[in-house]
Amino acid sequence: MKPSEHTHFLPHFGSRAIADLATDEGEVALLDWLIALREHPSHRDGTPIALHTVRNVASCVRVFLADGAERKIVRRNPSSWVGRPTATCHPSRTRSATGA
Repeated sequence: MKPSEHTHFLPHFGSRAIADLATDEGEVALLDWLIALREHPSHRDGTPIALHTVRNVASCVRVFLADGAERKIVRRNPSSWVGRPTATCHPSRTRSATGA
């Protein structure tokens, strides 16, 4: 995993078995984590982490769980229904219609 997954994913789920994440409770926990990740403060200046970082972390977790499902470690990929985070999670960081 990349360093960003070590600081974002592992503190929340590192002690859980991967199969636990494929339960209904695990799916709820993943969704709650993803929502909270959008407001996670950056180490640099304390503002919410960039949307690019949220997308990278979420993508890595989806791949990790998809691999677990493919290898039959989990019965289903609990993140397969999670959509790609959008710019609306950080309205202050989006560009205006003029591109400024």
